[in-house]
Amino acid sequence: TMLRDDYPEIFWIPMQYGYSYFSDRVTAVSLDYVYTKNDAQQKQKQIEAKANQILAGLSSSAGDYEKSKYIYEQLIFAVQYPETVPNYSAAAAYLWDITGVFLKGTAVCEGYSRAYQYLMNRAGLQCTVQQGEANGGAHMWNAARIEGSWVQTDVTWGDPIISGRDPKYISYQYLNITDAQMKADHTYTTEPYGHACTDGAKSYFVKEDLYFTSFQKQAVEAALREQLRAAVSGQRATVQLRFSTQALYDRAAEELDLWGIGQQVQKELGRQGLQFFTMSSRACIYTVYIKGL
Repeated sequence: TMLRDDYPEIFWIPMQYGYSYFSDRVTAVSLDYVYTKNDAQQKQKQIEAKANQILAGLSSSAGDYEKSKYIYEQLIFAVQYPETVPNYSAAAAYLWDITGVFLKGTAVCEGYSRAYQYLMNRAGLQCTVQQGEANGGAHMWNAARIEGSWVQTDVTWGDPIISGRDPKYISYQYLNITDAQMKADHTYTTEPYGHACTDGAKSYFVKEDLYFTSFQKQAVEAALREQLRAAVSGQRATVQLRFSTQALYDRAAEELDLWGIGQQVQKELGRQGLQFFTMSSRACIYTVYIKGL
């Protein structure tokens, strides 16, 4: 288990194993491999090629935060969580390792987490897997060191499951957050190698100047307009602003004229037919989804 957790690229290590013992001592361990040696070698080459292709999109000047955001986005845009999760078996093992992410474009939380760890490590960043529970079941996500501070990231939960969803939808709520923020809806089984995650300055909203501690309507409207313009221009279907309190979020939800701002942005960019809609609040985040891109 520790080997799997530290080296996601060794994907052929099985999740299941058996052992025999005599007089309270283990005398033999049997590993139930799901890939043959030749199959594993072929998949390894394909995974390395895909990872190289993804990482080639990183700017040579990218810092820790830019790398983490880029990898987070690339995985969310490329991978789909399966509508139905089968029981673990040799035929479905790819869902739990990095082969599902890089070779099939589908994975459960363990696959997302191991792929994020693999790409972050390849990009020169420390990153581990984090085990725990969420939504009443076992779950896996990541802890990473960004600009000298350890933070929590859950790529799976950053990939919204919306009926008829556009694959470009994304949530930044779970990128580079603190223990306290993650523990709002996650329970830790293992701590991130003893590193406390307390630095909230590495989150998407703080880094992108989209975190508001007061409601100055003109400033918030300007930020929303700028983000919508950038999203439509870049074919990006999600815009998010975060507020420090529920009261501030409620004011934004009540006072922001999303329809009017959306129409203005379309006119400026020579677009039409786009639809802008919000989802219910989570963690005081004002989220706009754009349909029709």
